[in-house]
Amino acid sequence: MNLHYVINLWEPAAPAFCSFSKPYVGNKKDLLKVAAKMQNADPQSETAKAIQEYFNGNHGATHNIAYREVPILTPVRVLACSTMRLPDRTWEHINAWGYPYKMKFDSADVSQIIIRFEGKYHRFIKARFAGFCHEGIKGDWQSVGFMLFGNAEVIEANDEMNTFENLLYVKEDTAKNKQMLKAELDDPRNIVFDRICDEIFGDG
Repeated sequence: MNLHYVINLWEPAAPAFCSFSKPYVGNKKDLLKVAAKMQNADPQSETAKAIQEYFNGNHGATHNIAYREVPILTPVRVLACSTMRLPDRTWEHINAWGYPYKMKFDSADVSQIIIRFEGKYHRFIKARFAGFCHEGIKGDWQSVGFMLFGNAEVIEANDEMNTFENLLYVKEDTAKNKQMLKAELDDPRNIVFDRICDEIFGDG
């Protein structure tokens, strides 16, 4: 598998009075795509510029996240991976304040990887959903992806095809033992999608 990189961005699910970073993982192609989306939203984006500088050879490029200057990218090796298609699912996502959102999708193509980073093993996930919705105040189902309160540039939503996907992997689980995470890779019961949903609802 080609080389992947960890990038830290602002944590969208942190309460307004707190500042944390959130790790994402992607390959060069997806990171440059995210950088282009960032630059389109903000031509002066420090993070977009640093990503582009890194892939142009400046491996010391940095950006400021959670009031700290940090390396823009850290290369990591993928130790294990899996893909699966999940059928329709309905579940409850609990936000940072303990508020529940009822979620559903018609199908999801899920990709998972295991990496070692900062002394621990981590299982990361990305997914492409069809018919991804949340329950509205009146009990009606509303498509997600067109009003995002997280890092919108890591998300790609297609209204015509009714699809929603996160371009970069987000963390689902952490362990000191790689085998524990490998045992989870092919079990759909371990996939909770919380960190993807955080990109939709942020801290609200």
